[in-house]
Amino acid sequence: MSGDTLPITLSSGAEHKQPAGGQSNYLYVYQATGLIRVDFYLGNRLVESHNAAGQFLLKERDFDEFRVVDLSGSNNTVRIFYGPGDYSPPGQDNVSIGNTVDVNISSGSVTVNESQPTAIIPLSDETVTSTPAQLVAANSDSLFVEIAIPDDQTNGIRIGDSTVTSGKGRWIGPGMTASLQLQNAAVWAVRDGAADVTVTLNRLDVP
Repeated sequence: MSGDTLPITLSSGAEHKQPAGGQSNYLYVYQATGLIRVDFYLGNRLVESHNAAGQFLLKERDFDEFRVVDLSGSNNTVRIFYGPGDYSPPGQDNVSIGNTVDVNISSGSVTVNESQPTAIIPLSDETVTSTPAQLVAANSDSLFVEIAIPDDQTNGIRIGDSTVTSGKGRWIGPGMTASLQLQNAAVWAVRDGAADVTVTLNRLDVP
């Protein structure tokens, strides 16, 4: 497996766009000190976006450029490993990044020690108002948080860190679901229209 490394420091709200050196298929963030968004591009077209913090792996993708955007509201150190091919740590068919990550960049390989997810925890529905508030608390056992807005809601919400506003942050609209790959990072939310929004929540935990 071959790959390239990218260490960057983003100031609050800053972004960095990076050519992937031809078509790449995986991106591994082995450090993000705060919440970020990763956008994948193929042929100058945005094909997908992901919000996350900590360590996370995105594989079986097709992209030739990507953008990293700070959503933490403060200086954010991010280190990324990306490249072509079908990347999986030895002995693992499906990878979810857990609590312990060992990285050997000098040899061009990444070794991941992972904790397997054990449960999907349904959380209580929350009402998102015009005042930014914490939607999901930070939890060191959490791998994913799923945020869904029912079809019958009037408007959508914005999510991010505590600096999120109705005009800043990832947008989720009625009938949409966002799956956030994060560990030990809180998610804040605010409505983006005139009506309060009810959202449903699930959390995927590890031991």
